[in-house]
Amino acid sequence: MTLIKASHVAVIGAGLSGSATAAYLKKDGVEVTVFERRDSAGGVWVYDENPPPEPDYPSEKASLASDPPKTGWKDESSKGSARAPAGPCYRDLKNNVPIPLMTTALLGFPQDTPEFTSHTVVASYVQGIVKAHNLEHSIRFRTLVENAEKVDGKWELTIANNVDQPDNFQTTERFDAIVVASGHYHAPRVPDIPGLRDWKTKWPSRVIHSKSYRTPEAFKDKNVLLIGAGTSSTDIAKEIGPLAKNIWQSARGGDFDFPATLLPEKATRIGEIQSFDFFGQEGDSSDSENASQPESDSSETGAIPGTITLKSGHKLCDVDQVIVCTGYHVSLPYLKAYHEDDTPPEKADERVIVTDGTQYHNLHKDIFYIPDPTLAFVGVPYFTATFVLFDFQAKVVATVLSGNAELPDRDAMRQEYAKRVEEKGFRKKFHSLKGKDIEYVNELLDWVNADLARRNKDPIRGHTDEFKTSFIILQDCTGVSISNLETAGLLFDGLEIQSLRMSDAADREQGAPVSKTNAVVKENVKYDWRSAIWDTFNKSPEERKFLFKLDAALLTFASLGYFIKYLDQANINSAFVSGMKEDLGMYGDELNIMQTCWTVGYVIGQLPSNIVLTKVRPSIWIPAMELLWTILTFCLSQAKTPQQIYAIRFLVGLAESTFYPGMQYIIGSWYRKDELAKRSCIFHTSSSIATMFSGYLMAAVYNLGGKGGYRGWQWLFIVDGIISLPVALLGFIVLPDVPEISRPFYLKPEELDLARHRMKLEGRKPRAPYTKEKIKNILSSWHIWSLTLLYIAFNNGNNFAQPAFAQWLKWLNAEGIHKYTIAQINAIPTTTYGLAVFSTLVYAWSSDTFLRGARWPPMIFAGIFNMIVYISLAVWDIPWTWHWACYILAGLNSGLSGLCFAWAHEICAGDNEERAIVVGSMNQMAYVVQAWLPLIVWKQTDSPMYRKGNITAAIIGGPLLIGSALLTLYLRRRELKRYAGYEPILREDATD
Repeated sequence: MTLIKASHVAVIGAGLSGSATAAYLKKDGVEVTVFERRDSAGGVWVYDENPPPEPDYPSEKASLASDPPKTGWKDESSKGSARAPAGPCYRDLKNNVPIPLMTTALLGFPQDTPEFTSHTVVASYVQGIVKAHNLEHSIRFRTLVENAEKVDGKWELTIANNVDQPDNFQTTERFDAIVVASGHYHAPRVPDIPGLRDWKTKWPSRVIHSKSYRTPEAFKDKNVLLIGAGTSSTDIAKEIGPLAKNIWQSARGGDFDFPATLLPEKATRIGEIQSFDFFGQEGDSSDSENASQPESDSSETGAIPGTITLKSGHKLCDVDQVIVCTGYHVSLPYLKAYHEDDTPPEKADERVIVTDGTQYHNLHKDIFYIPDPTLAFVGVPYFTATFVLFDFQAKVVATVLSGNAELPDRDAMRQEYAKRVEEKGFRKKFHSLKGKDIEYVNELLDWVNADLARRNKDPIRGHTDEFKTSFIILQDCTGVSISNLETAGLLFDGLEIQSLRMSDAADREQGAPVSKTNAVVKENVKYDWRSAIWDTFNKSPEERKFLFKLDAALLTFASLGYFIKYLDQANINSAFVSGMKEDLGMYGDELNIMQTCWTVGYVIGQLPSNIVLTKVRPSIWIPAMELLWTILTFCLSQAKTPQQIYAIRFLVGLAESTFYPGMQYIIGSWYRKDELAKRSCIFHTSSSIATMFSGYLMAAVYNLGGKGGYRGWQWLFIVDGIISLPVALLGFIVLPDVPEISRPFYLKPEELDLARHRMKLEGRKPRAPYTKEKIKNILSSWHIWSLTLLYIAFNNGNNFAQPAFAQWLKWLNAEGIHKYTIAQINAIPTTTYGLAVFSTLVYAWSSDTFLRGARWPPMIFAGIFNMIVYISLAVWDIPWTWHWACYILAGLNSGLSGLCFAWAHEICAGDNEERAIVVGSMNQMAYVVQAWLPLIVWKQTDSPMYRKGNITAAIIGGPLLIGSALLTLYLRRRELKRYAGYEPILREDATD
């Protein structure tokens, strides 16, 4: 084993890799000096409107590629420093890896940061790490490492200080170790295509490398040739597409070429280039190296007077601009002794680090130089989530160089390296992780954490659940295995060539046209008078059409399904007061027991069902359960004893448990904040409509008594089943699942892309694997406890567990106060549910419109009315008219369910599995309480006064409902305030 104990380490580069390495070294007690040749931290994310000097054409060998170009191209005077040149960052650059895959353990991004954001935000993030970990005095800006060599056991660095300043000077400094963190994108690779240098010499400003690209406006109405078909080429094509006249993209059919389908409408894929020629010189440019160089022509107007010959024999003319998008050399200009430019990679010996500029050699785990591990590298791998992976590499480097972990002996490292070479081959693919980020990191941590454990030190934590979730999202959105993204050429390929050339990766992941998606869906919802009427009226035609189809399918099925569920739930009460009680001799607490049996089944099934919904297609699971409860409803009509009804009601509850929390979860997977409460509440109103309809249905069906040998209450269950059957079958056809796996016949692929984009804007995450850490986080979060308490208070703060209104009407008959028919007893209580429907819609529209998405104000309002209503009923000796009013006003509480679930979807947006579990827990625990509470306070023998029940409803539906709503509001605001900015979001494993 090899133990290193460095006291002073040099880090070359102050991008993310260098800043992270310095932070962890400092945390482990190691003195660190960071050398950065530019004047700020941030690496490639720092934008400079002045492009860097153009490289030599063709580019020099790898060891010289980072040196100032030998050719002094005309009109280069306006460009930046040759010794501290600008990077490849362009004006409209955005990250091409989602923010959850870029969040390190050192610092969090602000909570409201879009997944794909401006380079200024990312650069500020790196600079935020520097500030948060007090690295300002450890970084020396405008310092260039010119040479590094090992002298007498120390690394001796030759440093150019105050680069490009009049007072520049040179020093020599010694360090115990060096960490190379200078990135991939500083040494442009320019191929040696015959005639290309001549074109560059003749028209220097019209032939540029992609590193010099800054803005698309320079290419307005131009014919543009892009050489290369990788990330930079494809993204420049998309950027200039709306402005350019024509775009040609030359591809040589390499493994890393993007599919031509990603090109904009004006772009055409062409073959590999044979030569660049002048008019009248076609075919002669192959010997251009021996020809005299043409004089420079600074003309910017008209097409370049030359032709481009393809290897296919075809010729291209009328080209105004050429952009060379052929990537970068691997180059270590300060370690020239470790370069062998003329050695093929396959012939690399055990000492060399760089040969032809396509890869690094002799690194253990792509980090430690095997012959001398005091030379380390951070940021070597390609095809990876760069920030997070390099953060882990930085932790490992700091742990090893501080002496807290030992390296394997040299022979073991050499054997492992040889195995990698055998498995992966050479050049670009050698450093490709191709979706194996987690596997790679786990290998590092298994080794390092074993040493930390032996030293009684805390282990380095692995990837977070949020990272793992986002990693799976990439697979869901692209439709290809992450391990196959190299050949798919979709997402991480951008990290191989330029890591920066994705103008809107969010839409590219989903295959949608970038500009169209952005135009169709607005990131920020705007409220106006049209949205107050209906929320689609102020949206684009495409989004309006999509929502119309989604509403027509999802809301229709959801409402019909909940209608039949609640029809069944309400029919047991209607049947009980319409003859079943007398026919089956139910003069005790049989009604309570029937309801409890149903509730027990309903409670047992909800949470497991919602977990199942995150793993299987809802369009199969939910309709199948509907079909089952329809069959069981038919069986109820044949029950002969209370015991048979108890058993069937338990199974009905079990089957029905899938529907309400499941559909709330699905609704929350499709709709945005300004739409969600209305849909949730419209869905919920179907329960009140069903309860109303049950009364009317019983009044009508009661007249069928005696038909076919069945009593009226038996016909109620038969008709109920007949209504339910087609609804259950409809679900198999129209239920759209959730966006990431949706495949309904009525939504086009571009509409599914739109749906996924809408949920990204809301921060609502797709499905991801369950892990122990995820479950622990869900159960320990305030989300599940506060929201569950809130829903318990809503669901149990009323008298809906009993047909209290109907029993009061029957009591009036018995007391001779009034005389009501059976039909009236079934119909009159529907007024309560009519008010419930009305209040539900008022709450929903208010919350989604002028309350700007606030869910809690209607809860306070309903809680106050609850106290008034149930205190009055508990007193009982009140005016007869006020008695009527209280039973009807009790419906004001019923409209809150959709708001509770809308709030839950928004609070739990960042974790799909948490959202499913919280929604299931809310409904489940509400019914757990409902399973036993009625047996105590709503006893049938206490009817119709139900004094204990009314007092309980006044407390639960009043102070408890209001208190839990305000508690949830407080916790949510505290959470949002905590994540409102960078500071002080320092992760635990960075501050322990």
